[in-house]
Amino acid sequence: MKHQSLLLSKKKLNYVERRTIPPGDYVLSSECALERKTFGDFLNSIYSGRLFEQVDSLREAYLKPLRILEGEVGLEL
Repeated sequence: MKHQSLLLSKKKLNYVERRTIPPGDYVLSSECALERKTFGDFLNSIYSGRLFEQVDSLREAYLKPLRILEGEVGLEL
């Protein structure tokens, strides 16, 4: 299901389409996507062996893949 949101800025109106994308959490351009991971999720992905599959999937889909690790290490463990 697609949802559209209206973003207001001082200069113009922007429409944002929300939809599920296979790899990544945010598509920044046709060449670039961003995936966010908490530190705990990152560790779980390493232990389960999914991390490298996720990285490969993102790299196959986008020329410029990005991954951000967020959170505090002590709180996530």
